[in-house]
Amino acid sequence: MTKKLVSIVYKAFKDGRLTMTKPVFIETDKSDEALCEQVFHETNTYQGPIWDAMQPLPENRGHTALSVGDSVIITGVEFTCEEFGFKRRGDGHRQHVA
Repeated sequence: MTKKLVSIVYKAFKDGRLTMTKPVFIETDKSDEALCEQVFHETNTYQGPIWDAMQPLPENRGHTALSVGDSVIITGVEFTCEEFGFKRRGDGHRQHVA
């Protein structure tokens, strides 16, 4: 198992706002892409260990479900939610693993 730091950047707003969940550590054997899919599933069903760990969500977010344009940050690497799947964007957001 590997410890990964995961957070969500909600940025699919027409006015350009960004909100970010608190980063949470997840112990997993999943690839980053599979972990993104798990985050997508949990934010759309409002249940699961990642969803539970990220509560409470930021008050100023406009929605809770991960949608096209939002991102999952996994140990400093950004994956943007596309119409189908996720696209790795590189190291756009830095998180420091303690």
